[in-house]
Amino acid sequence: MRALNPLLLTFALGTALPAYAASEATQLSLSGSAEREVDNDQISVTLYVQDQHGDPARLADRLNRTLKQGLAEAGKLKDADVSGGQVRTWPQYDRNGRISGWQGRGEMRIRGPQTAELSALIGRLQGFMQLENVQFGVSDKARRATEAALIPEAIRAFKARAAEVGRAIDKPAIRVKELTLGEQGRVSPYPVAMYKSAAAPEADAVSAPTWQAGKSTISVEVSGKVELN
Repeated sequence: MRALNPLLLTFALGTALPAYAASEATQLSLSGSAEREVDNDQISVTLYVQDQHGDPARLADRLNRTLKQGLAEAGKLKDADVSGGQVRTWPQYDRNGRISGWQGRGEMRIRGPQTAELSALIGRLQGFMQLENVQFGVSDKARRATEAALIPEAIRAFKARAAEVGRAIDKPAIRVKELTLGEQGRVSPYPVAMYKSAAAPEADAVSAPTWQAGKSTISVEVSGKVELN
């Protein structure tokens, strides 16, 4: 058998080592997250007016007047987003299938910071409108501030998980190859609106409601790939 040249053997082994070392790296996909519970500081309210009349034009006029009054009253409040909602009318029928009258409904929405002024406004509006829906949440400003504080925590959690895996397989050296950042918010159970009682209220007067706004959980997730050596 022909003997191998020692110089050729050394060169062959030397060139093979880097490829062998690279194949030892372990690719790992994982994620890390951080979350924080924050107070709901924003309220969204839907109010409506519903009426009926034999003349659809008169009905529409009454609905529009009430909505105009509500929007004008709400427009006085600073730092609130006020908008009109859906307005519709539909016929009523008698037992013979003939139109006997008309019904209509109109909505308006208010979205703003949870303040005593907003609660007082809702109480005034309930003097001539109905409260349909109340939702609480975190304002954009508070959400952005919370997410900014959570990003470093989520990245630390991501690295900590990678380090745990690396130690478990005896590959403590970590190289981050890819990162993706995501945000999400989880709302706590729907809070209940509590109304204050008023002694001997005036006719058509509605006391300002007080709220149990609850909390929301803001979370940030970081996912990506690392290389373990």
